[in-house]
Amino acid sequence: MALHEFNYEKEATVSIVKSILTDAIKMKASDIHFDPEPNKLVIRFRINGDLIEYTTSPESVKTNILTRIKILSGMNITEATIPQIGSINFELSSKTHNMRTASIPVIDGEKIVVHLSNYAKNFKSLNSLGFEKENINKIMDMLNNQDGIILITGVNSSGKTTSMYAILQELSKKPLNIISVENPIKMKLTGINQVQINNEKGITYNSILKSILMSDPDVIAINELIDDETVRTALRSSIAGSLVISTMNTKTAFTTIKSLQNMDVENYLLGSNLNGIISQRLVKKLCPTCREKKLASEYEKRILKAVLDEDIEELYVPTGCEECQDGYVDQIPVAEVVCVNDELRQAISNHRNEDLIYNIIYSENDSIIKDVFKKVLNGDTSFEEAIKIIDIKTDLSEDEKDLKNLLLGKIPEDDYETPEENNNSQPQENNNEEENKVNETKEESSEDKPNNEEQPPKDEKNEEPKENNEEEKENEQPKDENKANESILNDNELLQKALKIIENQLKDQQTKDDEKKNDEQAETKDVDSSTKADEDKKEEKENKEEKTEDKDDSSKDEQTEENTETDSKDSEEEPKAENEKDDDSPEDESTSDEDKVEDDDEDKAEESEDNETDNESTDDDITEDATESEPSVDDITDDDNQDDGISDDEVKEDTNSEEKDEDEENEAKEPELSIQINPTPAPTKTSNNDAPTETPASNNPIVIPKDDDTDDDDDDSFNYDSSYVNNF
Repeated sequence: MALHEFNYEKEATVSIVKSILTDAIKMKASDIHFDPEPNKLVIRFRINGDLIEYTTSPESVKTNILTRIKILSGMNITEATIPQIGSINFELSSKTHNMRTASIPVIDGEKIVVHLSNYAKNFKSLNSLGFEKENINKIMDMLNNQDGIILITGVNSSGKTTSMYAILQELSKKPLNIISVENPIKMKLTGINQVQINNEKGITYNSILKSILMSDPDVIAINELIDDETVRTALRSSIAGSLVISTMNTKTAFTTIKSLQNMDVENYLLGSNLNGIISQRLVKKLCPTCREKKLASEYEKRILKAVLDEDIEELYVPTGCEECQDGYVDQIPVAEVVCVNDELRQAISNHRNEDLIYNIIYSENDSIIKDVFKKVLNGDTSFEEAIKIIDIKTDLSEDEKDLKNLLLGKIPEDDYETPEENNNSQPQENNNEEENKVNETKEESSEDKPNNEEQPPKDEKNEEPKENNEEEKENEQPKDENKANESILNDNELLQKALKIIENQLKDQQTKDDEKKNDEQAETKDVDSSTKADEDKKEEKENKEEKTEDKDDSSKDEQTEENTETDSKDSEEEPKAENEKDDDSPEDESTSDEDKVEDDDEDKAEESEDNETDNESTDDDITEDATESEPSVDDITDDDNQDDGISDDEVKEDTNSEEKDEDEENEAKEPELSIQINPTPAPTKTSNNDAPTETPASNNPIVIPKDDDTDDDDDDSFNYDSSYVNNF
């Protein structure tokens, strides 16, 4: 559920953004998140380390709110695809609150995060931060040194900058030259020279530290040791006589030393100049007005006994009230403060074993686990929040397996009895009771015996050990009987279990067999049905094929009958047509035969004349060639032309005439097929006295050249009826 709702249609965007910032300050939020989504903008506050939904705005106001935040931050409004960084100075109740903003382009728009710098509330003294008294005394001892380096370590959002500003505020009370190098400057401090890193202008950590060393500094504060060069320059500046305070992103003091050794840093510089390490984390603080005590569970008792060696019965628990949100108010640091002594310096300088360094660190200093459970006992935080910040892998060594198992909820074997041991203890008690009963009965029987009986001394001596042996045997008999009974019971239980298992197995096998039988029956039914269906299909196909064959035979018979009828009709019609032709045109046949004979005679006469001319020309050429000598062909043609006085044009004409003659000869050789079409005369309506007249369709014959494959017998002319030609 949202904590607040706005009337976005009536309220202006400027007033909405102002109310968001004021509510964040009043609710002691550390960050404001503007998360864009497809159809809305979700606004959330981070309070005591948890993200809580504050409100949601619709799509219509989404861009207006983001642009207003960018204007207050001094960002470029037109750029929404590039990450930007800005700052807001917001005034509320005559106080200025410094806020850092960062924008990131995402799929649904632009995400903006506003970080609220609430450092001013903790700058009264180190005691207000929430450190234990022992740790505060160690920090003050570190600050009394005039040189060396102090490292404040922890993960992101663990209060490193707040602790560094508190230490600088404590040092500013003394007459010292303090210079800090920050990126960015989160809050302005009085009495401290703060330098902003600007890589574009060439103001980097390494370049600025070299110039700071020439400015006679007493204390140098570095926002963060980023790389190897920055670490080396910080260590060298500490050698020069300045106290260096810086931060690093490591979880514990031991991991800090390990990471520094893995860097390209000389071990003698690190061992000789390292004064101390403050490794811290943040935990929710219980509300002092509404916290209540509650009985501790066995799990809580075991852990506190293992860590602090204290027996507890009650612990503080959050309840919730009007002053707090859910029983917690603000956050407090949980730290391990390690002062570097001579033994640890030598171990670091000589690059000793890691286990040795770990034992030296935590033999004289409390770990984060001890410090957080001290706060649980004092009521500063709850047991649940203490468990959340513990990292088993980094906070505990391999030798602390018992504590690891306790934190993971594993109970040690010595603290509880197994059910088998409880079962074995019961029959032993029963056996002791039976032995006591047997001894009592024996004593009563011995008292009933007469005391006046005289017995020889030897026999008495012999009888005493016998009686003792009998008693021992009697005592041993019930033990053996009980053991036998126990073994019988165990065997019976095992047999019953085995029988149950066998029965279950038999039932399973029967069910499986039944299922198999049912499956086989179903398969056989399916096979039978499939075979019947196949047989039915085959029969249907055969019936269809027989029907088609019968149809084909009937169609063939019908066709043969039709063909025979058509042939008989044609044979009857042909003689009728021939008789009609013979009756109608006897005169045409006689005239066509006479014309045919005349044309043949004319063609033969023309062919004979052409042959005679060709023979004469060939004889003349032969005689001319024989009389002359044998020069080249060109010379012969030139000489002939010169002697006879024949020009070139005349020669060309002769050659062309020869070619024409050859073509005519070839044409004469190829037989021609001449077809004369003598149409039948169309009858005209005349009077009874006039004779019928005939109109010929055409007098010219149609000549068709004969193919090479045709025979000479096909030169006969064919007469066609004019009706066929007209139709064509």
